[in-house]
Amino acid sequence: ATLTKLVLQHDRALNLLSTQDSYILHLSQEDSGILVLLVQEAKLWQQQKESSTVTVPLRVQLMRKLANEFQLRLHKVGEAQAEDALRQKVIQNRILLPDLTWPYVRW
Repeated sequence: ATLTKLVLQHDRALNLLSTQDSYILHLSQEDSGILVLLVQEAKLWQQQKESSTVTVPLRVQLMRKLANEFQLRLHKVGEAQAEDALRQKVIQNRILLPDLTWPYVRW
């Protein structure tokens, strides 16, 4: 009974740590995807760390880059005309619907 309690307590502690320190993103590896920019940002952060000029943890820097790039790309798509290649690409890839709304997937 004591060993079972210890194992359950250890499992709860590990689950708590993973929710606090981890996140999972599913990103495209294409050149037009954001993964390339995040890798570049991580390399820049590593250079800053080596020169002792880092001000935030890597996960914070990557989330900032992700949020800023996401906002920039949304703005570009919103400003694009219906016939623009960018708008056609996001519709073709089912990122947005033709009326520029998000598709909703029911699991």
